[in-house]
Amino acid sequence: MAKNPLDILRKGLQALKREVQTRKLSLEAKLEHALAKGGDDDIDDNADIKPCPTHHEVLQAVAIINRYLNHENNSLGWKLDALLSFSKSSLHLQESINMQPTCITSHFSSM
Repeated sequence: MAKNPLDILRKGLQALKREVQTRKLSLEAKLEHALAKGGDDDIDDNADIKPCPTHHEVLQAVAIINRYLNHENNSLGWKLDALLSFSKSSLHLQESINMQPTCITSHFSSM
């Protein structure tokens, strides 16, 4: 005997409602747990965030290392020298990227 299409639809909707309710309760429980824990269970959540060193601090460090390299002649010195050369070129590249194009005459237009 053929089933009534409305009965099939009602049963399908009831099953869908139960599934939605189950997922909703599961998500609410996860949200409560996350809020109680302060967010993710990530280990780094409570780690101190250290600010990036300024260009001035980096250049001071480079000057100190350069003084060290002037007195040393070993493989560590050569590696540091290569690293410093790379850092220096990276700083110059970053500075040139941050530059704004301007016309020479724009400086004199305010006079």
